Amino acid sequence: MGLHCTFTSEWESYRWSPLSTRDPSSGLLDADGFFHHRSEDMQSNADMDAVLMELEAQVSRARNAGIDLTHMDGHMYTVLHPKYLVPYLQTAARYSLPAFCLRMDEEAAAREGYEVSAAKEAARFTAQLEEQGVPLVDYVYVMPLETAEDRLETAKQAFRDLPAGLSYFLLHPACDTPELRAIAPDWRCRVADYETFTGESLRAFIRESGIHVIGWRPIRDLVRSSGPGG
Repeated sequence: MGLHCTFTSEWESYRWSPLSTRDPSSGLLDADGFFHHRSEDMQSNADMDAVLMELEAQVSRARNAGIDLTHMDGHMYTVLHPKYLVPYLQTAARYSLPAFCLRMDEEAAAREGYEVSAAKEAARFTAQLEEQGVPLVDYVYVMPLETAEDRLETAKQAFRDLPAGLSYFLLHPACDTPELRAIAPDWRCRVADYETFTGESLRAFIRESGIHVIGWRPIRDLVRSSGPGG
């Protein structure tokens, strides 16, 4: 189980707040005292030191709960903004955890919406991380949440289309409960993904496709066995 570093609270009727502070000057809180709804609002307002303190608080909360963390990633990619990548990766390194980070050259950064100068900096930073032995993800796919129909075929096609390399395959599986239906307008997609990805049909397809499924634990263990510098 990994730490899904969280700095936004996007739902209308189900909100959450920082662990580390209630101080509005941190920039982490909206007018109602919760995390901001949107990534852009957090990225425009959050103080760098406050972000680092909150990352530490979230790691500590998970560890104190007895969770053997395997990795870190970011809810809604919010903390993966170039502005906060350094504290995010520093926190991961402090606990010898691999952190989700996408390998980007200038072209890939431009596709993600980076301006020219920022794209150059992202490419330089990526090369530096690779030299340090930080595991980097080559490709990301997110199961869409627009329609609950044909989830099995959607997943199969997504697996067929995966390029060579290390891919991060994201989905939002959930059991059907009254709470889920009250919180998430797209609950049907989440339930359908739970049923699809726990079913034998997709498991058999993946086995036959030759795709090698790997979790974060062996990556974490490799990072730790490599010692300082990767």
